[in-house]
Amino acid sequence: MNYHKFSLFKNLNLHLNTNFNKKVEHFKNVTQLQGSEQYSTPVFFDLPEHSWSVNGAI
Repeated sequence: MNYHKFSLFKNLNLHLNTNFNKKVEHFKNVTQLQGSEQYSTPVFFDLPEHSWSVNGAI
């Protein structure tokens, strides 16, 4: 969701942004370190994951 307001008289320039992300089933990469070697393996997760992001500028 985005919101933008501009007022030349009040010298105002406002911008707001909100994001919501929901994952029900997803893959994540799991990294394992063994000495100087690095291994990345995809793992399936079935637990829900939610995230919010809010940004703004005046």
